[in-house]
Amino acid sequence: MHSSHVLLTLGYSPIASKSDKVLLESTQKVLKTFGQSSYRDLIDKLHAKTGMSENELIKNFHLFEDALKQSTGTVSAKIMIDMIKEEVIKHTHLKTINHKIEEIIKKVEEYGVYDFIINTSSFEHILVLYKDRETINLILSDFFSKKTQAPFGLISEHPTKIKDIRNITYDKLAEKDKNGAVKKLLAWVTDMHSCNTSAFPTKVASEDCTWYIRNNLGAEHLKLESSVGAKPYQKMIILCAYNISKISPDDLESLIKSHSYVILQNDSIVLYRAPVKN
Repeated sequence: MHSSHVLLTLGYSPIASKSDKVLLESTQKVLKTFGQSSYRDLIDKLHAKTGMSENELIKNFHLFEDALKQSTGTVSAKIMIDMIKEEVIKHTHLKTINHKIEEIIKKVEEYGVYDFIINTSSFEHILVLYKDRETINLILSDFFSKKTQAPFGLISEHPTKIKDIRNITYDKLAEKDKNGAVKKLLAWVTDMHSCNTSAFPTKVASEDCTWYIRNNLGAEHLKLESSVGAKPYQKMIILCAYNISKISPDDLESLIKSHSYVILQNDSIVLYRAPVKN
């Protein structure tokens, strides 16, 4: 069963993207730099050519681009489009405008997920179901990017390059006694959290929890996930990442239920929220 279908069946809902709003505001900002009256004249011309409202035009950006070329000429239209792209990529991880507008918009949709990872401050248990190394590296980098006085910790396959955080590898957890790795994990997290005397939540992330599954500790680790619950009762934000290709469909439903938010990577990256309990 497809992961997104499991999420929807369990009542998790995708959080709406802000890409339409970002594109509209970026376009308006650029066009208004040519003067309010010029902006209004241009929008009226485009409306006359297409019969579409400003919002409709900009949401259908290729139609907007074609109408802009017909109204202002190819060279002027390209300058404006490039300026709009410059504004829009501020809401992505992209470094240049050398991408098609639909590629940029897709990255705006994903950036809302990264913004959540960076700025969430409530106590949450977050599940990440990822497909590739690049995605989880970016998520972990953003998760630990907003420094506070609280301790941060990462469990990873190899020693991390992320600065100013505590780090332990899965092999270190399994050292001497592989069967005791989950208990050692809990002790490591508990010890780190006990040092938190700040008003900020402790942040803990695991790079790929399928390590426990692959080492016959999946059931024990899943029990730990369940005991934490969707909303940690302690002052913590816990991010549990899993390489989705290594999870059994039988484990997926119970795993999802233990988390308040789920970040799912398919063709794009989507953030899902758990159903509100009455």
